[in-house]
Amino acid sequence: MGLLASAKRMWRHPTLQTWISRQEYNVHQVTERIAAIAAEIAAAETELADAALASTLAGDNTANEIASRLASLRSQRDVLEIALGRAEDAERQRVADAANREAASAARAARQHAGRMVRAARECSTHIEALQKSFDTMCQAADSASILLPLPIHFKVGDLLTEHHMREVTKAEAHRHARQGVHQFLRAQDAPMSRAIEDFATGAMPSLETTISEIAAAVKRVLSPPAPKTEPASQTGDTVVPGGVAVEGDAPLLAATPEPADDAPEPDTAPTAAAPGSADGWVEVMRAVEPTT
Repeated sequence: MGLLASAKRMWRHPTLQTWISRQEYNVHQVTERIAAIAAEIAAAETELADAALASTLAGDNTANEIASRLASLRSQRDVLEIALGRAEDAERQRVADAANREAASAARAARQHAGRMVRAARECSTHIEALQKSFDTMCQAADSASILLPLPIHFKVGDLLTEHHMREVTKAEAHRHARQGVHQFLRAQDAPMSRAIEDFATGAMPSLETTISEIAAAVKRVLSPPAPKTEPASQTGDTVVPGGVAVEGDAPLLAATPEPADDAPEPDTAPTAAAPGSADGWVEVMRAVEPTT
């Protein structure tokens, strides 16, 4: 219905071969008629100037007829000029009304966009609040785990459990999501950790959950007790029992443990620190987890 009503208000100009408004069409019509009248007036004035002397000397009314026709043409021109003024006023009013409608439409759209911006800001604030709470929980858990770590192990993983490191990997996660958006609220230079964990071949970046899971798995691994070492069996096929005593055949698998002498030194029962040799697996894991700076 809107297109039909708009089509009824449009006119195809015969000379310009374009669709124009009715008011603009009227302006063109009146302007063309004024141009035609002006040409007729110029011709009549020339004709009157040529016939005035001869008609006067001959005593006929030829010059008077030309003068009357010239006056009529001039009167028509005056009427057409008044009509042209009204047509131009109507066209100016149409243009002003169209501009007002366009301005009102733009203002309405701007108000809608402003409302959408406020709703998005409210949603963004809610997500940021949830992010801050989750970040607090993550840092508190990392700090608690760091405090409980033995000192030798703390030297290895303590830097990965600090608030600074948690903040950096969180910023890298924010940049990972920002890369998928049109407007990046966190750029690469604002998250230097993102370059350290990015796969330069594919451009992929691990998620925050993956990064923290690797750190947690490495901590759990280094805290796990080492697997007991089993002594190799003898060449004779004897069974080796704990304590290193070999038995043959169906002999009981219990071996008597010699009692220590009274003057024997007390065994060192203090927990030994994790030697570098027993944490090789941890070192390899941490090399993969710890970002390069």
